[in-house]
Amino acid sequence: MVKKRIDEQLWFRAGTGLTATVGLGLLLNWAGPSLVKLPVAGQVFLQLCRVVNATCEDADGGLQASSRPDPKPTDRLGIVPPPPPPPEEHEADLAALQSDSQGNSLATAIAIDNLDGKQPLRGETNPIDRQDFYRFTLNGPSTVQVLADGTAAAAAILDASGKEILTAERGPAGVAIDRSLKAGTYYAWVRGSRRRVGTYNLMLTASAIDSRPSDDTLSTATHVSILGEAQNFKDWVGSADEEDFFRFELASESRLNLMLEGRVAHASLLDRNGERLERSDRTDFSDTLGRTLEAGVYYLHIERDPRKEGAYTLNLSATQDEADAES
Repeated sequence: MVKKRIDEQLWFRAGTGLTATVGLGLLLNWAGPSLVKLPVAGQVFLQLCRVVNATCEDADGGLQASSRPDPKPTDRLGIVPPPPPPPEEHEADLAALQSDSQGNSLATAIAIDNLDGKQPLRGETNPIDRQDFYRFTLNGPSTVQVLADGTAAAAAILDASGKEILTAERGPAGVAIDRSLKAGTYYAWVRGSRRRVGTYNLMLTASAIDSRPSDDTLSTATHVSILGEAQNFKDWVGSADEEDFFRFELASESRLNLMLEGRVAHASLLDRNGERLERSDRTDFSDTLGRTLEAGVYYLHIERDPRKEGAYTLNLSATQDEADAES
C-alpha cells in the first residue's frame, strides 16, 4: 500500500511537471517574441524559451532563440537518437581534390629503371585521380612481380601497345601479380578505390629466366648428338618462352630413349618435316618415350602446359641394334 502511494505521488508530480512545461512552452511560443525584447527581463524569458525549446524569435530578425539546436534531441519517449553517419571521405573534400598529369596515361607513364623491388614506389589516388601507369623494359625473359597495397584496388600488366596481359583485384594482403614476360617494354597499371583518398606502395621486381628463346622454331632448334651415352638438357617454359625445339640425326636405325622431368611440359617426337609422330601426355614428375626409329633427321618439341611454367630437364639417348652395331 505504501509503495502504491509513493508511485501515485511520483506519477502525479511527473504529470504536473510535464503539464506545466507544455503550458509554459505554448505561452512562450505566443508571447515570447515580445517578452524577449524587454530591457532586463528579456534575458530571463530567453533562458525560459531555451529550457522548454520554445520559439522566441525577434520579429525584426535580430534575435533568434529557435535557431539553436537542442544539444541532445530526443523523441517523445525520451530516447536520444544516434548521430547521423559521417559522409564518405571523398564527398567532404571532393571539390578540393586535384588530379596530377604525371603517370595518368601511357604517354605520361612514370619510367622505372630499377626493378630489384628493394625500394617501393609511392603513389597517391583519389576519386578524381584514380590511376597511375609505370613503364619498364626487360632485356630478356623474366619473371615479373607486381605488389601493391594501400588505396590500390586493382593492378594490371600491359604490353607496349597498352593491351592488358594480366590483371588482379585487391585481396586480403593487397594486389599481387606474378607473371613471366618476354623481352620488351611493358606497363604496370594501378587503379585506386572509388571512395578512398590516400597513398599506396608499389613493388616492381623482375628476375631473369635461364631460358633460350632462340630455339623456338624448327629452323633454330638446338642441335643434339645423342648417339651413345645419355645427355641432359635443362631449360624453361612458360608465358615468356612457351616452346623449345631440339634437332637430332640418326645414321642408322636406333632406339630413342627420352625422359622429361618436371611438371610443366609435354614432349612430342616430330619427323624432318615437323609432323608429329608421337606425343607424351603426362606432365607429372617424369615422362618417358621409347621408340625405334629409322635413320634420318628428327625433332623433339617441348611444349608448356598452358596452366604452368617453370624449369624442366630433358634426358636423351639413342642405341643401335646389336646387329647394326657389329656391322
